[in-house]
Amino acid sequence: MALIHLSPKEAAAKLAAIQDGIVTEAKKIGAERIAKLSEVELEVFHEQIPLLFLQKFKERTVADLYERYYKSLLMGAMIAKAVSEKQKFGGIEPDTGFGARLISPKDVGLTSWDTTPSSTGWADHIAETTINTDNIFSMVVVAVASLSPSPAFTAYRFYWNKNALPIHYVEMAMRRSEEPIYFLPKAHIYTLGFPTIRTRIKWAVVKEDAPFVAGVIFASRDYLIDETKI
Repeated sequence: MALIHLSPKEAAAKLAAIQDGIVTEAKKIGAERIAKLSEVELEVFHEQIPLLFLQKFKERTVADLYERYYKSLLMGAMIAKAVSEKQKFGGIEPDTGFGARLISPKDVGLTSWDTTPSSTGWADHIAETTINTDNIFSMVVVAVASLSPSPAFTAYRFYWNKNALPIHYVEMAMRRSEEPIYFLPKAHIYTLGFPTIRTRIKWAVVKEDAPFVAGVIFASRDYLIDETKI
């Protein structure tokens, strides 16, 4: 049975069982700090992370996203718990501690996802930006998508430590899916030690579009309630 269909307690037990493995994987990618979530925090994680993606995507897409990336999203939450000095994870509306929401343009140095390219070809989408790790304890990017039903771009690439990563040809995946989204082969996690994000986009036509990186930030409550960050 897909994880998303499990009850909170069933899912928490499954997620608890993989936390040791996630700690090991986090160390392999160079994460400086990571801490396990409690059973209650795991239940909140399971109940509320899919709800975040429902703000932008249909249920079938959300089920696919959660099944593909729950380990990476959990790693992001575990890293955030450690970076936040082991504050409690409170989900979408934390009373204290830290919580989660979808990545917004301002989290990555933009004012809006809406844009119109000046010409076709390659251009920066997210210029080199260092995320505010004082408040954004981790950021997990799982997909590239568009708010336009007919995206104007055909390819996308990420940089890691200033090095260009292989190009993602996104056009066909976006056309085939119910909505314009391209699932990354593996999630990108930004936090202490590797906080800098940069991406480039290949425009096929000059027209208004709204490409965005889909994912979650795990951040302080103060940051999540700050109206200027949206």
